[in-house]
Amino acid sequence: MTKNKAQKKSFRVRSYVFHAVVEKDPFGPAKPAWRAYIPQLEQEGAASWGLTPHEALHNLQVITRLVVEDMLTAKKHPPALQTTRKLLIAVTV
Repeated sequence: MTKNKAQKKSFRVRSYVFHAVVEKDPFGPAKPAWRAYIPQLEQEGAASWGLTPHEALHNLQVITRLVVEDMLTAKKHPPALQTTRKLLIAVTV
């Protein structure tokens, strides 16, 4: 085997896109909060919150990646997304 062939490593990367929902969620009497979740993956744990919509979406993207990685490790396939105009979250694993 040549040195170049030994150095080349290949791996597969796949992107998944999901419909995300962000809702205002009161957090105590004076502090607004936001809840974000992916309906298709909520039972798997794809839900989070934040003090702003941006923070809630960021947290959701982080947890969604973990959920998808766990599903793939368990040989489960994340649901496919149909064409939509709704808010979307994309993760690459």
